[in-house]
Amino acid sequence: MIQESWNDLALLTKAEELWVGRYPPRMLFGKGILAEGWFQPYMSLGDYTKAKFLCDPEVRTPVMVRFSAATSQPGSGDTARDVRTMGVKFYTKEGNCDLLSLNLPDCPWKSGDDVIDFIRAVVLPNPAGLPDVCGYLRYGASHSQALESVLQLYGNRGIISDYACMESWGMGELLWENNRGERFVVNHHWVPEETPRYLSENEGEFLCGYDPEYLKRKLIHRLQDGRPAVFELQLHVCPLCEKTTSRMEVIRAGRLVLETTPETQVELEPVFSCSPDTLVSGMALIEGSFLHQLSLVIHTLENFRLGSARRIELVNRHWRCPGTVPLPRMASLEDPRPEGAGCRRGEGDWNGFDERERELIAKNIAQKLMFSEDDLRDKFLKELEMIDPQMVKSIEHQLIF
Repeated sequence: MIQESWNDLALLTKAEELWVGRYPPRMLFGKGILAEGWFQPYMSLGDYTKAKFLCDPEVRTPVMVRFSAATSQPGSGDTARDVRTMGVKFYTKEGNCDLLSLNLPDCPWKSGDDVIDFIRAVVLPNPAGLPDVCGYLRYGASHSQALESVLQLYGNRGIISDYACMESWGMGELLWENNRGERFVVNHHWVPEETPRYLSENEGEFLCGYDPEYLKRKLIHRLQDGRPAVFELQLHVCPLCEKTTSRMEVIRAGRLVLETTPETQVELEPVFSCSPDTLVSGMALIEGSFLHQLSLVIHTLENFRLGSARRIELVNRHWRCPGTVPLPRMASLEDPRPEGAGCRRGEGDWNGFDERERELIAKNIAQKLMFSEDDLRDKFLKELEMIDPQMVKSIEHQLIF
């Protein structure tokens, strides 16, 4: 009897060891891949910020980048139509600095409440235990400000063919300050060296079943073959004045080169996290902005996933900074801009779609609405008709035939 008890204890110990270092997946952007490399500015950006790693063009700053998809979970297909993110963590001598961006010119979320609503509508599974295939349309039907992003998602940008050539735009604006006390509202844009490439709906669905790890495997093989992924950082800068805001300036700021994937990919990826409030001196969040609220949502979700104490321990373990440096606190400054002033994201006007892309968007949306419930179909088309009646006619034509 005693021998059997000891055998049971040994068995339980072995079973527990299987879970050491394993953590539950994220609720949002659950499946991703990490890549390592460096960033080097083209010139000193001291006229815009006090951040030292952007002020010395001779210094290469180590970086870690995480590519992921919004609704993905371990085991899901890489090439499903989805919003994708590129989280870049700079390991500077002052501490870590994170920049978050999406593969859509316009962010589908404008507030922290939008992120929560998005998780409920798109990410959480339906009673059958599967993600809702009409989740993005359901979210767009109840959030008219996100219709622009939904249309972009159902166009060419919805399914990328390679993370190494994914174009991405910053998720929100930061407040930069230089040594003279001058302030600037800044957004960023990552432009790949190679021309962005996309997959069709049929290609994406086929690869989801044939090779669910397609994008992940493609990036790993590329870097192993010695072909780095290169991106250029472009900044959209709006100087601040007391009463007026000057015209936005676009600056080609630096070069990001990804050369390898970390050897500890399996261990590090589940706990690696980027947050908008991880910043260095010369950069700050705008009080009450979307990034301000997003950081609160991210910290809350990560604390529930890993536990508050455990999360701090893991962050400190991967804190690549010499000496003992405390974790940065959220830096928030009031937005001194005049009402209505702000930075444009770039080519994000969805009314500028050419005729061929408009037909593609109508076809892809109609394929989803065809098998959706009637109330969702009516609600989505009613919201879209207020903005683009011609697009609604194209979708209805697809539904009939």
